[in-house]
Amino acid sequence: MKKLKLLAAWLVAVLVFASCSEDSGEELDPMIFSGIEVSKEMTFTDETIELTIDASGYSDVEITSNKSSQIKFERIANGRYEISADESVYGKVYVALKDAEGNYSDDVKTVNVGFYKHGVQDGKVIEGIKIDVDKAEKITKLLGEPLLVSATDGNPYEFWSYPSKGISFGVVKSTDVVFYISLYSSNYYVITENGNVPYIDYPYDLPHGWRVNSSTMNSVIDELGQPNSKSSTEGSTLRSYRYDSLNSWVRFYSDTEDGYFGKIIKSWSMY
Repeated sequence: MKKLKLLAAWLVAVLVFASCSEDSGEELDPMIFSGIEVSKEMTFTDETIELTIDASGYSDVEITSNKSSQIKFERIANGRYEISADESVYGKVYVALKDAEGNYSDDVKTVNVGFYKHGVQDGKVIEGIKIDVDKAEKITKLLGEPLLVSATDGNPYEFWSYPSKGISFGVVKSTDVVFYISLYSSNYYVITENGNVPYIDYPYDLPHGWRVNSSTMNSVIDELGQPNSKSSTEGSTLRSYRYDSLNSWVRFYSDTEDGYFGKIIKSWSMY
């Protein structure tokens, strides 16, 4: 009888030990994928967009894009990635997570990102803004808030000034569509309540690689020929040549309207 009791006690101890061994396995935290966030929706090709992942319990990240040949990703820290592109592109980014066992998250998070080139591009695009297509909201996404928005009563347009970037935009009030963009030299300024604020020389390329306050009118005439129209600012030596082939006005200072030789481009406007 005593032996039977000892045997029973030993069996109970073995069962308890086995049960404890099974329960002692380390439990993995559940994978929770709350979302993703980008530092900005769009920027220029010489900058990056930072992607942050809000999640826990994952062991690996899979990031892809519908523009995979153009949009690139680089891990900079745990849950943080830099997105970049070398050319103008707008596309979707997809983020999926895996747990320690290689299982994917139930859903895939997506976000839109855009990259644009500085300067004047084909098709009436300047600083990523396409005239007669893009709205003012895109200007603020790329360049931030303007120093000044000027408009007059009864005028259907308003003008957004960015003197620190050498650029201004004409916007149709009723539609918010950009209809006009001007690129300036430091000869121009914005009149504000706190005084005059000078523009910088617009630092990027005009058509054909010309530069504000650097390239001469000779190169414009040599490339484009005589303008479709000429005009002068009243009371000033500022002259304007219109080229319909580029939907542009180019301006320079000269004693006479025809005296372009050796004169420097002072501003360029596209419509």
